[in-house]
Amino acid sequence: KLLTTTLNHNNSAYMRSLATMLAYDVVECMRANRAAAINGGYGIDFGSSPSGGSVAGDDLVYWKTQLSSALPAGDGSITVDLQGNATVVIRWDDNRDGNTVSLTTQTNI
Repeated sequence: KLLTTTLNHNNSAYMRSLATMLAYDVVECMRANRAAAINGGYGIDFGSSPSGGSVAGDDLVYWKTQLSSALPAGDGSITVDLQGNATVVIRWDDNRDGNTVSLTTQTNI
């Protein structure tokens, strides 16, 4: 039982680290393309599929693909206000039991 609990906690920590890295990755993309981010180019909801064709669109396609492949039931949302305050929320099924956990990152881009 102890070994199983330890492995589950290690796996949870690993997934949280991945989520943190993916949040920072998309924040850096928005910083590199700040004007588009402030003008709504990076705004996306859970369950939405972005379309490419612009730098922001291509960044979002890559980000959403990474979320779904790296995290079980991984998905994310982004909001950015006119002052450049961004909120990135990533959620995934930590225990593969249908209950999601989330990580929220707020920063100024």
